[in-house]
Amino acid sequence: MHADCFLVNYFLSADDETLFNRKTTAQLIGETHAWMDQRAIRGGGIPYTRKGCRCFYRKMDILKWLEEFRHKKAEGRSIISI
Repeated sequence: MHADCFLVNYFLSADDETLFNRKTTAQLIGETHAWMDQRAIRGGGIPYTRKGCRCFYRKMDILKWLEEFRHKKAEGRSIISI
């Protein structure tokens, strides 16, 4: 639980343009890395930027996606609440 609190605090204090990797973003929104991979391929996920072979998500895009799709998320799955 302590790690989740640290992650949320770090996310909330970050600048809107801060980039988060796929693993961290998955933890923040309460999904798996595999789910993030599928959404990147099939669509419906958070917009991302590629740097080499890695994907990164801007804080602003994560928050926008959470706001747009929060009614579709199961209650309590995301560790970030809006």
